[in-house]
Amino acid sequence: MDSRKWARLAGWFGVLWPCLFLAIVVGAELFLPKAHSTAEDLVTWTNLHNRRMDMLFHTVAAIVGLLGIGWCVGLNEWLQAEKPTILSKLAMVFGIAGFSIFTAMLIVQGSVQSGMGEQFAELTSDAQRNAATAMLRSLRLVDLGLDFTWDIFIAWAMILFGGAMFHTRSFGKYLGVAGILISAFLFSLDVWNAPNPAEPDLSFVALVWVVAVSIQMLRHSRTPLAINASTPF
Repeated sequence: MDSRKWARLAGWFGVLWPCLFLAIVVGAELFLPKAHSTAEDLVTWTNLHNRRMDMLFHTVAAIVGLLGIGWCVGLNEWLQAEKPTILSKLAMVFGIAGFSIFTAMLIVQGSVQSGMGEQFAELTSDAQRNAATAMLRSLRLVDLGLDFTWDIFIAWAMILFGGAMFHTRSFGKYLGVAGILISAFLFSLDVWNAPNPAEPDLSFVALVWVVAVSIQMLRHSRTPLAINASTPF
């Protein structure tokens, strides 16, 4: 597959995965039951329909990881064809690792919630229910750890992709600098709030950058590629 085909594929993936991510977030708010504590979560998941819906949302959200991996591979192929650089190759590796962790996080989270809800429905005493609630609070720390690990990998993938975009016709220094600054800022928020999610949540800014990069790939994939001189960086 030549670089322009990769660019078209990655371009569509880069438009789809942010949109799917936002759709899942909105859909979860609209269709999943609301709970305000760990104990209420467990009570909610004792219902079979709620467990199935929760696992369905987690499974569909995991598709974001698959699309994200394709986006990283295609973006690297396009950048390598236009301006060979080790920054892009390393960014692709970090991106693949990050999206793989993201997918694992979602499936683990959904499985734990569904399984704990099923077990909670069989408990008969308050002591058992209290122990299950405390156990789920501890297990949620695994989610937080995986989430922070995903933040680390994807932030550095974006920073390196941004650096690789300098002096390219398709992206240029403005998109490159934007990627570096956005990622560095969001990563600093993640580190400051770790292991809890960053406050405020400004991740949508990174999604806008991803979509902008992807649209540029789609635009330039229709024209002959101007190859720049090879450079190790």
